[in-house]
Amino acid sequence: MGKHTAYENLCDVIGPMKDLHAVWVPIEMDPPEWFAHVPPVSRSHSLKFGMVARRRVRAAERTHGPFSAAYFNHILPALLLGGFRRRVPCVDSLDVTPADLLRHGQSYYHSRRTGGSGALRSVKHSYGRKVYGQAAHLLPYSTFTRDSLVRDYGIEEERTTVLPPGVDLARWSRKRPHEESSTPFKVLFVGNDVRRKGGDLFMQVARRKEFAEAEFHLVTGQQLAPSSGNVKIHTGVRPNSEEMIHLYEQADVFVLPTRGDFGPTNAISEALAMSLPVVATGIGGIDEVIQDGTNGFIVPGDDPEALALRLIRLRDDSELRRSMAAASRRIAVEKLDAGKNALRVVEIMRRAALQMATNVKHIT
Repeated sequence: MGKHTAYENLCDVIGPMKDLHAVWVPIEMDPPEWFAHVPPVSRSHSLKFGMVARRRVRAAERTHGPFSAAYFNHILPALLLGGFRRRVPCVDSLDVTPADLLRHGQSYYHSRRTGGSGALRSVKHSYGRKVYGQAAHLLPYSTFTRDSLVRDYGIEEERTTVLPPGVDLARWSRKRPHEESSTPFKVLFVGNDVRRKGGDLFMQVARRKEFAEAEFHLVTGQQLAPSSGNVKIHTGVRPNSEEMIHLYEQADVFVLPTRGDFGPTNAISEALAMSLPVVATGIGGIDEVIQDGTNGFIVPGDDPEALALRLIRLRDDSELRRSMAAASRRIAVEKLDAGKNALRVVEIMRRAALQMATNVKHIT
């Protein structure tokens, strides 16, 4: 999902670099290794992805020799690679910490998660501190997540750089100019987990009589029935595809009234790149790229009335839409350029490798 899109963007930028030999170790949600399908491994993401990563990384080392540095796009593949992470400087990217996931991400789960008993939570937390402590550098997506690394895991702030993956700004660039008065007014929502991301609120607002003439486009991997005649459901649309880009280009406003996310999400980043005003809840660092009243509106969670009022204002004020559109693109260029951010990842990896080499030389 979002991690896969970030991986594809990295491949596009780093792959062609002549002075860098990149070895990619993607891990599927449903890995083919036999042990990934046998309990208790199959019932634990930590065990499943950790064991798969350990096997594949070891194979990569045997094939390609020692690595100068490594980049982890998620914490789970790093959990069982302590030996590797001690001898290879590692840079870890993360949208959320486990502590913040428990505090602010309950909507990700079907039932309330507590992290286990007090003793188990303590063990998990200590292990998290150990894994993050092994990293040469950490790349949280947001200040929100960086603050948790510092507060909850004792990571020195100078070992962190706030760096979201971003999007390909050359591809994600609006070709159709914003019209004076778009007819009909088009509202876009993109999200696989429709309930968690507030898709039900999106469809609830679409049913209001004030939006009878508007179009509400919902993009998801789930099979849903439209709640009213003005809602169009789009399934099977691949991330980064021309079809997806076209849906953003035809929209006037992007909406994500999410109950649980840690941002900036890919969908919000794409909306900003496509010069769209965004109406979203400000949770999990999303309000660091959505500046209320400047490039969109921050609304309270589970508040369809507030969402409807903001959409009415945007529908009726084309000048406001244009000014917010320009601000969205400006923020995308400043913070969410996948090309620049990927090069920054490489720069940080090179620096980490040099630092380790210097330390080894000094010890020797």
